[in-house]
Amino acid sequence: MDVFLLDKYNKLVNIIFHNPHAIWFKTNISCYYAGTKSISKYDYLFDYIYRKNKKIKVLVDESSMAPLFRGSLILLDNPIIDFYAWLLINRLSPSKFEIIKKASALGEDDIIFSFLYGSFTYLNWTKDTESLGFLSDFKNSNAYKVLHLTHYAYNPALGAFNSEFAGVDLFVGENNLFKNSAFFRNFFNWYNKNVMVLPFVAQRRFQPKKSFSLRLNKALSTGTNTHRITEINFNSFFKSDVLQPMRETISINSEKLKPFLDSFITNIQDNSNFKLMGYASQFGKFLHLLTKPLIFVFGDIYRLCNLVYNYIFKRDFSSMKNERGYYKIDIVESYNNYKMFIVPEEIIGLPGIGFVEGMSCGCAYIGIRDPMYTDLGLVDGIHYIGYDGTLDDLIFKITYYQKHEEELERIASNGYNFVSQNFNEEKVASDFFAALYEQAKYKTFKND
Repeated sequence: MDVFLLDKYNKLVNIIFHNPHAIWFKTNISCYYAGTKSISKYDYLFDYIYRKNKKIKVLVDESSMAPLFRGSLILLDNPIIDFYAWLLINRLSPSKFEIIKKASALGEDDIIFSFLYGSFTYLNWTKDTESLGFLSDFKNSNAYKVLHLTHYAYNPALGAFNSEFAGVDLFVGENNLFKNSAFFRNFFNWYNKNVMVLPFVAQRRFQPKKSFSLRLNKALSTGTNTHRITEINFNSFFKSDVLQPMRETISINSEKLKPFLDSFITNIQDNSNFKLMGYASQFGKFLHLLTKPLIFVFGDIYRLCNLVYNYIFKRDFSSMKNERGYYKIDIVESYNNYKMFIVPEEIIGLPGIGFVEGMSCGCAYIGIRDPMYTDLGLVDGIHYIGYDGTLDDLIFKITYYQKHEEELERIASNGYNFVSQNFNEEKVASDFFAALYEQAKYKTFKND
């Protein structure tokens, strides 16, 4: 079995992905059945481990959110079947994986890497959840437990409760939320060390393709207004149910902003996938009443046959459509058509991945003045355009740079060079895993 060798200390450690098939890596089962591409923003981490090792350990347990069967065969479903279906979908070699079924079977030389959302919390979960069994197993494990905080705003009280119960050792995110987010500290008050920063990485298709001088001299806004937050503590803390307030502000004022900015921001509820899923759900309930024994047996059989067929005939998932908001457009071309852009941040202290994607296309980024950027090494006025988070200042900054195009081009060029050198897949993945190994073995990650 291959393991990682930490040359600096001559110590051996393993990285174990927890339910990699569930949501965050590669094409998951839900996307496969829907015929859509997954967002894949964390794929590079999995690909790095897959590429570097002949054998990979994975922890597969009942907290998986991706069941293969949805109908009459649901009783036959189990996490192992789901995992192997995911391997088939993504053409990954089953022989490369060693499946671990219990976190408690792992030892001190193991690092479990998991995601808070989808395993430890979910949009509509309560504390009365079946996942508590797996949480107890996590608690009894001697492995070093690392959780990524993406989507932590959804049901944060439960996420904080479950992660503390499970004995999580380290949080990871795109911002040091312990240092920079009062909201995080309010909910996760049991956690008293830094959140390890893992910057976003743009996929390789994000490249500059058009001369800066040929681009529109205005800003582009991108992103999706996601679900309204109905969690009572979130609402009380922010006096709002909006996760990305500036995205909503830009959407509401899109006509007023036309001279300065073109908005490609969409609402998640307006996306055709969500509408179709709603219609399908109602139709499914109707069919369920009429032909329950027949329709769901054949539904499950069809899904299995479809999976095997696409594996045998090498279906190309790169051609699958993604109906999620602005992903319906050619976003790479869009960034290349504008001189500057904005991807408004989440109120909980997290940036959008689009800021790295747009900068990778040679477009000048406009973001709030915040440690989430300066901690990464970005300098206001050098690598990006900082503003105070208000619509008035956003308009002021855009109009200023519309009149100072040479300065704007210099910022765009500096930003492109910075993300190309610092936020590429190989560098970020290798630096991240090296830092994890050092932290797990020697507990060197301290508050600054």
